[in-house]
Amino acid sequence: MSESPAAAAGPGTAPPPGATAPTSDDAPGRIVREVLVLFAVATVLAAAVFQLGRVVPFVGRHVADLIAVTFYAVPVFRLWQRRRDLADYGFNFGDPRRSTLLVVAAVLVTIPLFFAAFLAFYGAVCGPLREPLGSLASPAGAVCARFTGWAGVHPAWPGGTPWGTLVALFTQLVAVALPEEFFFRGYLQGRLAEALPPRARFLGVPVGSALLLGAVLFALGHFLIDFDPRRLAVFFPALAFGWMRQASGSIAPGALFHALCNLYSDGLHRSFFG
Repeated sequence: MSESPAAAAGPGTAPPPGATAPTSDDAPGRIVREVLVLFAVATVLAAAVFQLGRVVPFVGRHVADLIAVTFYAVPVFRLWQRRRDLADYGFNFGDPRRSTLLVVAAVLVTIPLFFAAFLAFYGAVCGPLREPLGSLASPAGAVCARFTGWAGVHPAWPGGTPWGTLVALFTQLVAVALPEEFFFRGYLQGRLAEALPPRARFLGVPVGSALLLGAVLFALGHFLIDFDPRRLAVFFPALAFGWMRQASGSIAPGALFHALCNLYSDGLHRSFFG
């Protein structure tokens, strides 16, 4: 990553579009079509890799790596094709101090909420709602058989051990969070913001349709990989990742927070499931 000139624009400022002069391809309708086409391409490739990994052991061992390459390669190819600077689409470090404060604040605010939502969701789906939901609870049904709740909680490290936590953090950051943040918050949200400029503010940060649509595509993309309806819940953290992208002009704080969220989720599953 490089340091973006957007960092000098000040807090709460969206990064400028590329330095290239606008062309007919920058018409709002064309931008939206471009985004949807590349979203479809990347999703189909990721889903194909995931499904192939179920029957080909080598692919199965490297599913995350291959999907990561897809999420890096698709936007890079398009942006280089258009001669755009990757830094203008969030691939930069921004202001390290501001990014750190954003991550700390996000952790303090959202982690307790996620903990409560996690227990409420599995407590309901694996408890009083399990029978009424019936087949709608699948694939959560198999998971519920291992859900212990508070009665059998056994605190565990994400990754299984302290060292495993460090390895998992590195893996999550490089192979999951960074490529997803670059594709969804860097490229998709960045391009959509050029077609649909933010018209409102939240906590002083410009927000609008681009952030909301990016979160919808993020949730839809996860669901279309393995058709697990629980994947749609990533819509909510995607709003936080998108806001952090707008607040910093960088994907860095969102990527770190994304990785920490995945680690926390892994720790909760290890602690509350047998």
